[in-house]
Amino acid sequence: MDIHLHDAGTLGHFEYEMILERIHAFGLQGKVNIAHGFALSTVPASRQESLLKELGEAGVLWSTVAPVGSARLPLQLMKNNSVRLGLGTDGIRDLWSPYGDGDSRRASRRA
Repeated sequence: MDIHLHDAGTLGHFEYEMILERIHAFGLQGKVNIAHGFALSTVPASRQESLLKELGEAGVLWSTVAPVGSARLPLQLMKNNSVRLGLGTDGIRDLWSPYGDGDSRRASRRA
């Protein structure tokens, strides 16, 4: 399951709590990806490490970009708590805009 999150602050933190609750309720350990998840950098430091521990134990995968205008994700804490991380982009050949078709093979031939 891929959950695309952009909310920050209290709302973003609440969303992580709800995701963890549902992972445990429905046996989704190892089957959830959080895309972007910029709110992690706004979670209070006093809660950040324990939240990452819970996410790591639930087998959550994280995929994100290098966000412009957002605080950095706590990469070392994520690694220390076994939160798997993937990096990429969704702004050059994304499939939901009218620009391009998502075929990176064709784009590489034009370059």
